[in-house]
Amino acid sequence: MAHDFNNTLGVIMGNSELALMDCPHPRTRKTLELVLEQAIRGKNLTRNLVAFAKDHEPKQEFFNLDEKIELVVDLLKKDLENIPVIREYSPDVPELLADPGMIEHAVVNLIQNSIHALSLTRRPKIIIRTHHQTGRIMMEIEDNGCGIPPEHLGEIFDPSFTLKGSKDKGGMYKTGIKGTGYGMSNVKNISSSIGAEFLSIPYRIRAQRLP
Repeated sequence: MAHDFNNTLGVIMGNSELALMDCPHPRTRKTLELVLEQAIRGKNLTRNLVAFAKDHEPKQEFFNLDEKIELVVDLLKKDLENIPVIREYSPDVPELLADPGMIEHAVVNLIQNSIHALSLTRRPKIIIRTHHQTGRIMMEIEDNGCGIPPEHLGEIFDPSFTLKGSKDKGGMYKTGIKGTGYGMSNVKNISSSIGAEFLSIPYRIRAQRLP
């Protein structure tokens, strides 16, 4: 699957690069650059997920967590058009040592879950916090959406578990919203791979701060 997906991305990347060579229109160039940038991200994400699935050692580098969150928020700006995103970033959070592609994947899943949970909320909002204490970097994502019924809290990390789509018996989500059931499972696994704890309600990741 990864090979086939990378072949598809290769076609998108190649044609985007060719179109950029002859494109005289600034707005079109900007769109093509975005297409190329996201195709490259998709290729890197595929590489990270393959490495993760094969239990390879993830790439480790220091990076700014707030900047990574902002990148994801910008990536999802179309889905966030009518949802205020409140940032509560602590200014003294040190850089995180982890695989940036995997962290990006985790943040995308968490924010996308919040977007889905807010689909029927009249005054939606998402709060994103970062801070650190007792040697740990912490990220929290909170929303005022439908949440998870208490009886299902123990299942949210189970692969293939979802309450969306045909499983939405309580009418918690807007019609058309579907889920694979693997998002939270992947986030949990990514958190474990960097020696972090993942807690829910609100979603909270405590990543070990390494020297």
